[in-house]
Amino acid sequence: MVGPWTRVAYMKRHLVLVTVLTLVLAMKSRGQGFFNFANGASGVNAPISDFNGFSNPATPLSGTAYKADYYWGPAGIIDPTVLISGGQAISFAANGYFFGGTQIINGQTGTVTLQIRVWRASDGATYAAAAGTGGAHAGGGNLIQVALGTGAGTVPNMVGLQSFTIAVAGPEPATFLIFLIGCGALLMRRPPRRGAAALR
Repeated sequence: MVGPWTRVAYMKRHLVLVTVLTLVLAMKSRGQGFFNFANGASGVNAPISDFNGFSNPATPLSGTAYKADYYWGPAGIIDPTVLISGGQAISFAANGYFFGGTQIINGQTGTVTLQIRVWRASDGATYAAAAGTGGAHAGGGNLIQVALGTGAGTVPNMVGLQSFTIAVAGPEPATFLIFLIGCGALLMRRPPRRGAAALR
């Protein structure tokens, strides 16, 4: 026959076990959020291209020759240099789209800042490696805010992501073109040089 003290001890052990399991499950469910790492999904239509010079049209990315990774940080980040790599190297399908499936960010829930970064696979195994290679084709998209999914909830898409074009590391094509136009305008506005007689 089990005595009253034995029953109390058993109940205490049982209560401790249940409490520990509850805390573990709660931490596990709260400790990771997820999202759909794809630039083609419901509410998202953002194909990515490669800039091949002013005389050629930008080419939509396709196949294993190009890779995509996501960089993330806390909500409200406006400086992309502080974002952290998700450690992905997803190949493209076709027509500028990639479909990386559900990605989990361990230890993070709520809203995060996301940026997609893309590079030519021959320039490096990661975006960081490619971006540090001379002549590499690499680039990043706009910063977006995504409320991560948790538990059995719906997998959120990267709504707000915009199309962009990668190019050789250095000034973006549009920026470089504006620079050239500005230089031309300055030369046109330069007054003619006066003769020596006019300076006397």
